[in-house]
Amino acid sequence: MDISIIIVNWNTRQMLDNCLNSIYRETRKITFETFVVDNGSYDGSAGTVKEKYPQVRLIENRDDLGFAAANNQALKLVSGRYVLILGPDTIILENAIDKGVEFMDSRSDISILGPKAFNGNMTRRKTVFPDPFMAQQIILLTKIRYFFPWLKIIKKIQSRGFDFDYSREQQVKGHIEGA
Repeated sequence: MDISIIIVNWNTRQMLDNCLNSIYRETRKITFETFVVDNGSYDGSAGTVKEKYPQVRLIENRDDLGFAAANNQALKLVSGRYVLILGPDTIILENAIDKGVEFMDSRSDISILGPKAFNGNMTRRKTVFPDPFMAQQIILLTKIRYFFPWLKIIKKIQSRGFDFDYSREQQVKGHIEGA
């Protein structure tokens, strides 16, 4: 199995349906399994998954366990070489999952891949943020950035040299102790 896809859902039936449809439409070159962890939805989400996507492994929680706990439920069951944690509001475009697996397979020095993400109007969505530091935290906590968003120092502190056009491969610094 190349990749295991995990989607945590809570009352987003239509978005989840669109997401699953896009996965199965746009992922053709690799083997994958899909898990939907439904956190006690009352909008018919689980029923839609059962009816339209019988190949999906559905975990139905009676209550909303939260995002992390729900992902952990599925992580215990995955068999893919890679794991993709996906929001139910995501639409897969241009064989993105196939391309992600191909890229990861070509680079043994990479552990995590963060693909480009777009808002509904196809503008780029920021998905990476710089390491926290004191000036940044002060700006975030005091909400100064909302009053003076045009100041160069605000823009610099928020990006710290990161290419938010996502036009090139970039390293995200940091490591997990003991990893």
